[in-house]
Amino acid sequence: MIKDPRLLWFLEHWQAAAAATGAVASCVTVLRPPTEVVGSRVTDDGDALVDRLAGWINLMLGTELATRATPRAFVRYWDLIHDWDSPVFDAAAALDLPMVDPRDTSAVERVDAFIDHTLHRVEVTWDETPVPAPLRALADDTWAALDALPEHDDAVTRAEFDRLRALYPYVHRKVAGSPARRIARMVPPAVVPSPVRTRVAGMLGRTPYAG
Repeated sequence: MIKDPRLLWFLEHWQAAAAATGAVASCVTVLRPPTEVVGSRVTDDGDALVDRLAGWINLMLGTELATRATPRAFVRYWDLIHDWDSPVFDAAAALDLPMVDPRDTSAVERVDAFIDHTLHRVEVTWDETPVPAPLRALADDTWAALDALPEHDDAVTRAEFDRLRALYPYVHRKVAGSPARRIARMVPPAVVPSPVRTRVAGMLGRTPYAG
């Protein structure tokens, strides 16, 4: 098993290596809401927050597309931490992977002991994650499509991902090219009073863009 949050960028190399050794490569993607992913590293840098969220959308849309031709399964992080057996057994069955025998009580208890429920430490909302409204809407739609995948990896859900991927470049250009962001980059943060920075961050995060 290879665990790497950036595995997407090297997926073809791992698939080629697996084929060269006679192995069958499969992918399991763990799903977390966007606020939890970007909120785990929130700073006062509004641009960095926007870039992280845009990066998350790009990565997840790319992951979904790149793994379509590969045996795959999707597991929600919440389910994994709080009730691991059902999503893990479902993923193992879908990918024909060896798994702990559910009748082996001691083995199941060892997994129970291994899973740390406190690993779900980040519970961030959009109120704590000020980002431009168009980017937030795209992130919400992307998460809704991802959240459907564990039970509905079908043509309807994939069509929604196709729509979101087509929309992403337009939203990204709109956000990255906004006048407020361009001006913010030109002014050194050190010369801007803290109350002003806070107010501008709120404007960037909550004011919808026209167009």
